[in-house]
Amino acid sequence: MKIYFLRHFLTKIDKNKPLEDWDLDEEGKKELQNLLDSGIFSDVNKVYTSTQFKAKIAATKISQKYNLPLIETNLLTECDRSRVGFIEGDYVEVIKDYFTNPEFKYDWETIPQMKERMKEFLNLIKDEKGPILAASHGTYMSILLHEYFNKDIVDFWKNLGFGVVIEVDYDKLKESLKF
Repeated sequence: MKIYFLRHFLTKIDKNKPLEDWDLDEEGKKELQNLLDSGIFSDVNKVYTSTQFKAKIAATKISQKYNLPLIETNLLTECDRSRVGFIEGDYVEVIKDYFTNPEFKYDWETIPQMKERMKEFLNLIKDEKGPILAASHGTYMSILLHEYFNKDIVDFWKNLGFGVVIEVDYDKLKESLKF
């Protein structure tokens, strides 16, 4: 089975809102429209999405355009950072530390916890018959996909653009996972 993973589009950062409620910025909205116009998802049978608005908005529009079932699941959500709030400073360094330092200083959802959610998602979709779309987030996709593409996790994350679609084979993905 083919899975299209879609990273949400560029967001409008709002320090006064929880991360889960951030909306797309104007550039992100334009890029979403370009993706909708591209026809790339014409072979998709079902759309799964993170429950977070910035991913859900694209998934909803895609499911509406192609008249596809839409399944919202917290199994695709970004790393839970709700206990910490907005972090000032060099975000790239924070993410690098998150990926590489077992004693990461912020109270975020751990990578092993995220991997458990990823396993649950892969189990959820195991019987799907055709291509599906999974709308998610950068940290999530980096943890899940970097080994599939034999890439360093930090480099994978740094090079993962907003609104990027990555096609993977379900069986090969399961084989590549080290968890």
